[in-house]
Amino acid sequence: MNSPPTEDGAITPTKEFSMYDGMLHVKCYGLKTGNWKMKSRSTSEEFNLALDVNQNVTTYEKIEKIAGDSGLSHIFFPRPSSFNGQVCFEKLYAWPETCLSGGLRISRGPLYDGVIIDPTSEPNTGFLITTADCPTVVVYNEKTGRFVVTHAGRWSVIDKSNAHNRKFGRDFEGTLEWAIHAHKKVAHWRRESFYTEDLHAFVCCGIKNGFMHSLTHPQHGADNKKLWKHLQRLLPKCPPEEYRLGDDLLLEQFIAKRLELLGLKSDHIVIDDIDTLNDRDATGKPVWASAVRNQNERNAVLVYQKP
Repeated sequence: MNSPPTEDGAITPTKEFSMYDGMLHVKCYGLKTGNWKMKSRSTSEEFNLALDVNQNVTTYEKIEKIAGDSGLSHIFFPRPSSFNGQVCFEKLYAWPETCLSGGLRISRGPLYDGVIIDPTSEPNTGFLITTADCPTVVVYNEKTGRFVVTHAGRWSVIDKSNAHNRKFGRDFEGTLEWAIHAHKKVAHWRRESFYTEDLHAFVCCGIKNGFMHSLTHPQHGADNKKLWKHLQRLLPKCPPEEYRLGDDLLLEQFIAKRLELLGLKSDHIVIDDIDTLNDRDATGKPVWASAVRNQNERNAVLVYQKP
């Protein structure tokens, strides 16, 4: 159901999910809530949070509104533009931080794909990401209440260097492995037992298919052939047709299969029904921003535990 802003200024989610007996909330904001794309400096330049706020006043005002409507006082808002596949947990509370006029604290700056949040030590805290086509993945621990939220674009989930050149480009294959590692590491610090079967995953607000170039494409075909071979190495016992449609990667299905291989129970993995490229409203207009359709538009995804 598509929901425009209301007369009182509230920004109603385009789609909302209540997960795990109402403990975790996921709110997705599509085109009718405006464009959430951030103006930002090059990832190679030193990040300036004050400049970021000044360049994106309208978006920060919308963030403050949806956070307030959700009862949140703090938002982690990473910049996943480098697709490094990393989930932040070592220096979780050392991010650059700003406090907006209404009192909302926003932690923003590091080039992470995701963050692990512990509601017991940091209550009323959420995660926000702006995205178009790349899925968002939530990995929730039912025993501790901690949750990882991460951007899950193709090169966040898959090590591009490993896929194309058979050379590891980072410590883990991608953000899925990092998410589980973050849960495990924090449990170790807290001297808690950790079991992967306690984890649940929700894959949301992504493209279903339609973003991969053909294997015969003159520019990208050769690399995509290497990619398919790499995916089969990552899922050696999974038939490719379970995450492939012709030459196209079913990224959300691949994510689900990979999470299962990493130890999550299959019935603990849920994929939503959003298709950012193909969903249309009653008038035939697109519901979501899609990078395949327009590189200059973004959706927003807000994830938080019930305050």
